[in-house]
Amino acid sequence: MFKKSIKSLMANNNHTLEILNVLKEASLSGSILDASKKLNVSNKQFIKVESNNIKKLVNKESSECSNNVTIKFQRMLRSNLPDTIIKYSFFNDSVFGPGLIASTDSGVCFLGFDETANANTSSILYKDLTKRYFEAACFQEESTKIHLQIIDYLKFEEKNKDIDITVNILGTDFQFEVWKELTRIPKNKLTTYSKIGINIAKPKSFRAIGTTIGKNPIAYFIPCHRVISADGNIGNFRWGSNVKMAMIGWESLN
Repeated sequence: MFKKSIKSLMANNNHTLEILNVLKEASLSGSILDASKKLNVSNKQFIKVESNNIKKLVNKESSECSNNVTIKFQRMLRSNLPDTIIKYSFFNDSVFGPGLIASTDSGVCFLGFDETANANTSSILYKDLTKRYFEAACFQEESTKIHLQIIDYLKFEEKNKDIDITVNILGTDFQFEVWKELTRIPKNKLTTYSKIGINIAKPKSFRAIGTTIGKNPIAYFIPCHRVISADGNIGNFRWGSNVKMAMIGWESLN
């Protein structure tokens, strides 16, 4: 039934929200990431059919942020890494697929997903975590209270649920400026790299902005998935284009 619905949508050249409705319907019995994969359309094909609707989302006016998420930033110092304990745990039951979350005593320092969802998922995400912190910290596999809260939130079983998160991450002044700007993008609204540059008064720094967005250590809650190319292309995503499309799709329908 699902495949038949997708073929019908693509054959009739229907609009983005109709395709995303199929994603939502499929997600009721499983991960929206799995539904995203089953669409079996590349970024370029998807945007070719749906670019006008993506651009409407970019230009959509919004008077308030409806994220239901409060993010507090706390800077981690690289010099303190040898004395830092990073606790991490894996999870499989979010709507965006399997992932890894990690935290220090001061806050969340990593949240990532893996669209491949295969036997190597754990090693891929763990390697990403340790590389970001230069393998200098002490890493312990242990689930904490904040891990459980975030994993529970990412199941989206309760509508309009609020959550407060402190992130404790490494970064330069410029990176923090960009990442903080990302948290100001309202849910169900997309923006572009150039608009981020304008907002932080650095309109010529779009390349550096793109690099910084690609280094975002906290998926979803620092919403780099809400940034796309000016031409409407869904763009790159550290955790995979299927995950990015699933996040955009989920938010546009919820």
